[in-house]
Amino acid sequence: MNLRLAMVVCLVLTAGSVQAKDNAPDQQDLSNLDLEQLMQIKVEAASLHEQSLEDAPASVTVITQDEIRRYGYRTLGEALSYVRGMFVTYDHTYHFLGVRGLSTPGDYGTHFLVMVNGHNIADNILSQTTYFGQDFPVDMTLVKRIEIIRGPSSSLYGSDGMFATINVVTIAPEEFGGTQVRAEAGTFGEKKLQAASSIPLGHGATLLLSGALFNDAGVHSMYIPAEDSPATNFGRAIDMDGEKGYHLFANLTWRDWSVLAVFDARPKIQPVSWGPTVFNDRGSRAIDSRNFIDATYTHNFDESRSLQWRMYYDNYRFLGIFRSQTPDDIADNRDFFYGDWAGTQLSYRFSVPHFGSLTVGGEGRFDLRTLQKAVYDQADQGPSLSIDKRDRYLGIFAQDEWDLTRAWKLDLGARLDHSAYRNSSVSPRAALIYQPSTRVSYKFLYGRAFRNPTAFELFYNDPTVATLANPSARPEKETTFEFVVERKLTRRLNALLSAYRYDVRDLLVGEYTAGGEFQYRNAGRDRSSGLEMELNGHPFPWLEMVASLAVQRAVNTDHNYPLANSPGQIGKLRLSVPLFTHRLSLASGSQYLGSRQTLDGATLPSLFLTDLTVNTSRLTSNLDFQAGVRNLAGIKYADPIALYDAVETLPVPGRSIFIALTWHSSN
Repeated sequence: MNLRLAMVVCLVLTAGSVQAKDNAPDQQDLSNLDLEQLMQIKVEAASLHEQSLEDAPASVTVITQDEIRRYGYRTLGEALSYVRGMFVTYDHTYHFLGVRGLSTPGDYGTHFLVMVNGHNIADNILSQTTYFGQDFPVDMTLVKRIEIIRGPSSSLYGSDGMFATINVVTIAPEEFGGTQVRAEAGTFGEKKLQAASSIPLGHGATLLLSGALFNDAGVHSMYIPAEDSPATNFGRAIDMDGEKGYHLFANLTWRDWSVLAVFDARPKIQPVSWGPTVFNDRGSRAIDSRNFIDATYTHNFDESRSLQWRMYYDNYRFLGIFRSQTPDDIADNRDFFYGDWAGTQLSYRFSVPHFGSLTVGGEGRFDLRTLQKAVYDQADQGPSLSIDKRDRYLGIFAQDEWDLTRAWKLDLGARLDHSAYRNSSVSPRAALIYQPSTRVSYKFLYGRAFRNPTAFELFYNDPTVATLANPSARPEKETTFEFVVERKLTRRLNALLSAYRYDVRDLLVGEYTAGGEFQYRNAGRDRSSGLEMELNGHPFPWLEMVASLAVQRAVNTDHNYPLANSPGQIGKLRLSVPLFTHRLSLASGSQYLGSRQTLDGATLPSLFLTDLTVNTSRLTSNLDFQAGVRNLAGIKYADPIALYDAVETLPVPGRSIFIALTWHSSN
């Protein structure tokens, strides 16, 4: 795939003339729904089948399509940054998700599961899930809802499901309706064009196609104190923040089948890279490409029996170009990560007399390639490196959902995972749910999860850059406890309280050996505990409100010091009001982030950010308009990073303005 091909797809979609539905894509206004209706919003990822938020055996938040539109969320990271207890940081290469005080710089999302329609987007070399910006392969205009399931999910999904699971559910082709073209522009040179069309094929089949191109200039001038010298432009990185790329999306539904194909690529210029690269040289960059094809068969025999079978092929491509200074010239060194794998998953849900609903299943995954390659520009820098260690996975799981009485429910689940060259792991989960009335619900949650060491941590061995493999690394383990109470205060207002504790052991931490080599070792023990409160609903029929506060403490229990990039308090407030008979809406979001520490122990001050978004629905019969301001007050702040040890923070872009126009085909 390349940009030229993506442009052709966009032009083809733009030229489409498929008949549109009246409100396509579906943008149902939720502002008039009461809490009884809102609580019936379904979530799938918590138990591998649809269920209400009240019945889900976890603390769950759902971001709806209507919220994505009204608050102007253009990326997955923007949407998640306003979720209770979550925060997003940025090192100008990737965006990183934090939850409940856990987001240590240098962890590339390996403790989260991020899925698209239940398909895991982590790769088979780094297990990386840092795609929360424009590098996320699915455009937000295609998203029906985002499911956020806090806590461990290894009992269903295996490795990496430790801190949270995010499942992005896309709009079904038959729900999208018609053709739409969206153009975006922003303060930092953001430019994006997307075209999407839903095409009825007959005989019950419908195809949704979408293509997008984006080109972001980024921050023009970025000050990096560690590079402040006359030889390096006094620390000013000029035009070193750009990115561009494409997204291609296709979803074919026919009867019980759904075939999903996603292709994307993003080259990103790095103002700071992994190691001492030449400052202000636009040649150093990271190029990511994440592609997959997933075919899923789902059949409901009746209300108590259902079957789901999934088959998939994935590939991951990464090219890192690192330009470094040598005594005679500038060396152009390169890292290549090429991953290919295939797999299948089968689950069957059925009723068992006196024991509720039982879900059983299994998953197999096979590596076709896990190539890690380094090529050096000059012979005296060392020989090229090439490693290809392939794995095979097998997992079997079972989950029982049992109504003990009218008020008490018990969910029990466990999964066994086996790997060809990693240790086997057993992951249990239990949830006891008490609902004495329709107004209140209590959840007592327990779970264990694990993360297998990645192929990079196990096998990447490069003496040239003093990196040592550790094939004896063990899986990380986690035990969690959580208590959640949710109460309907009025017909339109809901309150939630959650208390939790996460204990993580055998953490893989990068350390230096006696010989000075860098190696990942099982050395760390962390603990996160805290309290979360949320008030949500519609205090008035015309006002939507979500307010939350998280008070937390995440520490290394071996030495009792706070973890880096771990704010002690996180506050969120979202407000949305419709204007002019719902044809115009005004939405505002504010978030407070407590002080954080860098990896070197420096303290970053707390910060308060505010966003504002204006939406029109059908500005004309075919046109919607959207405009927003991010970081309204222009607060200057920096995020902790872990790229090059001489740079411990990077500034975050300040105030920005964006506009978007969306054209819909006529009926």
